[in-house]
Amino acid sequence: MGLATPASLTYERLRLDTGPGRVHRAFGWPDPQQHPMHLDCQLVSNGIELTAAGYRDPRVPDLQADAAGWRLLWQVDTDLHGLGIEWMWGDMGKLYFWIRSEDLAIGCFDRVWVLVQG
Repeated sequence: MGLATPASLTYERLRLDTGPGRVHRAFGWPDPQQHPMHLDCQLVSNGIELTAAGYRDPRVPDLQADAAGWRLLWQVDTDLHGLGIEWMWGDMGKLYFWIRSEDLAIGCFDRVWVLVQG
């Protein structure tokens, strides 16, 4: 067992404090509140706005094929009791940090996208 650091203790506290309705997560599968976000990440990273007109953009079908390359990096739920502070995203929503698989593999975090659902 390794030495506990402030960051590891904070993560452990968040993980243990996750109770009914709160889902904090690093990697793995997201807990979406509205719809899958892989395509959204692919679209915004290619300059397409997430509007009704944006989803009708003629580039969407071509971009859709690469949407599966996005991975959940971190999910932060609204938490009114965690770590002695309160935070709320939208209307009791969640923040989702997304990264492309190839960027994660090389440690390139400057192209991460953050989406909110709530």
